[in-house]
Amino acid sequence: MLTVGQRLETELWDSVETGPVEHSAAKSSDVAVVGLDSAYVRDCRPRSEGSFEVVVGRILCTNNDSRSLGFVRSVESNKAAGDRMKPRLCEHGRVSDEVTVMTDGDAGLRTLLLSALPQARHLLDWYHLTRRLTVLKRVLHGKDAIDPFPSCYHERLRRHLESLKWRLWHGFVGGAVNRIKALLFTLRLRTMTGKRAAVRLRRLIKDLQRYLENNQDSLINYDQRYRSGQRVHGIGRQPDD
Repeated sequence: MLTVGQRLETELWDSVETGPVEHSAAKSSDVAVVGLDSAYVRDCRPRSEGSFEVVVGRILCTNNDSRSLGFVRSVESNKAAGDRMKPRLCEHGRVSDEVTVMTDGDAGLRTLLLSALPQARHLLDWYHLTRRLTVLKRVLHGKDAIDPFPSCYHERLRRHLESLKWRLWHGFVGGAVNRIKALLFTLRLRTMTGKRAAVRLRRLIKDLQRYLENNQDSLINYDQRYRSGQRVHGIGRQPDD
């Protein structure tokens, strides 16, 4: 495995020095969207140093061609990973500085992208954004919330959560922030504050609030983008609604 890795490493840097390989895709299409996601792979042995972080991605071209990419981020700097990424993108199509890149909002991934594509437009992937909302919905509709919460407050929280998702989908960031404040206000009421589900919901909502603040410049009108035929997911299928 190490021998194969060393050979691929040599081929990679040879291609960087001589320029990207001219494929037919590079002549006929542009790279439209690059989607990146990361995952941490843990060694099953306790106190082992074998754990590492993997970055996987999808390159989507204007001719509907797509390719996968992946690397281990924890063993090299963002500069080195960026130098690897740019020639791989060029092999599959023409790469402009205005290419759209979608991530889960991780700050490290954004830094990596800027090292490879300084002028790229970064968007927060809708899939990763709605995953957080899905967790909130599951807690709200779980037994720990349905039974102890007064029905009027439970219904109010449900409507606020649906309204929050609608506002995020349509790019109304200010309205989404107001819905988050309304959710927190209800969860802090005297009849709610000490309940186990309310404590968990407050923690999840505050995490969501920080997440949106850190990625405020990457939030868009997803509905408008989706209806114009553009992607709102970097990796995976488009939403049905």
